[in-house]
Amino acid sequence: MKNKNIILLSIIFILLLTLSVYVYVNYQDKTKISVLNSKSNTVFSSQKECERETGEKCRFQNCDLDCPEGFKKGWTAPISKGASCGLSVSNISRNQKVSFPLEIKGVVDNTVNCDSKWTMFEGQAGTAELYFNHDDGWKQITNGIPVPVSEWMTDKTDFSVVLNFNNGGIGLPDGTEMKVVFKEEDPSGKGEGDIFELPVILQNSVDTSNWKTYKNEEFGFEIKYPKDFLIQESKDGGFFNETNSFTLSINTSKDYQKGTDFSGAFINISPSSKTDNCYRYGPSGPELSASKEIGDTTFHFDPRQPISDSAMGGQRGWYSLFTTISNRQCYRISKSIGYRDSRGFADPPYSPHFDENKVNIDLDKIISTFKFTK
Repeated sequence: MKNKNIILLSIIFILLLTLSVYVYVNYQDKTKISVLNSKSNTVFSSQKECERETGEKCRFQNCDLDCPEGFKKGWTAPISKGASCGLSVSNISRNQKVSFPLEIKGVVDNTVNCDSKWTMFEGQAGTAELYFNHDDGWKQITNGIPVPVSEWMTDKTDFSVVLNFNNGGIGLPDGTEMKVVFKEEDPSGKGEGDIFELPVILQNSVDTSNWKTYKNEEFGFEIKYPKDFLIQESKDGGFFNETNSFTLSINTSKDYQKGTDFSGAFINISPSSKTDNCYRYGPSGPELSASKEIGDTTFHFDPRQPISDSAMGGQRGWYSLFTTISNRQCYRISKSIGYRDSRGFADPPYSPHFDENKVNIDLDKIISTFKFTK
């Protein structure tokens, strides 16, 4: 009798084990898998999809009595700033409200214990693409932008990439769901590279709550700028070299990018009654064949911008120009950025290079607030 009980218990144990394996496989392969957390009830079809969409390493867990109705055993991932195996974003949180241009910073760290490593190749950690959520699904609005890294021959390095798009041509409203899709390098060309998605929410307007506003009644425009930036009005000929012509200059603050090789940056706004060559770099310059929306107005620019320039003593820099005609005036908005490359002109140590992305983003945000008032 004792032996029969042992045999019976063994059979029951084997049946339960077989049933457990069946349920485990069934939940992974034949049913939808849910993300179990307080902020999301998104349902994914596999662990891989869950990890790709949430940017987190998922783990299997059982539901408890607190799970919402309809939840099953599944893959769960905490909401965080966004991370994948080997790649993480440090300055943007998931579902954060963002405006454009958008700079994304992070780290590629292949020293962590992962099933796979994020592939880098020839100075970049793959590409970043931008999508927005439409009624009939996700729509891509930018091609792959290279994601440059500081040191691609190491296991851990920083990266920074700037994404931008012309919302004036699309008209996406505030609150639009968007996502940045990072695709790792695929040097083999087999199309098997990993991806990481960072969801964000569009916020069209730049936060100017602590900015100042410059208004010009004579030429009918206004523009906002950070309170520590400096403005200057002059009649020195401006971009047109005209006698008594008006130019407004908005300059970076004295301590901006302090401790680097940055030498200064400014925005000039120059209206002129001469409109013949408004859409050229001067009378014999190239045509400004591209266009973009600034405020509610279409401006023209050279698609080859920015234009690099250099001077004696290691002075380097670049500038961009945007023009339009309004109220029988040609308005030119120029953006100039400069730094001093001391190599070859002074003894080391040299100052670290300034943050080019930040300067461009800061100036572009100022330009985006420009608008005509008459």
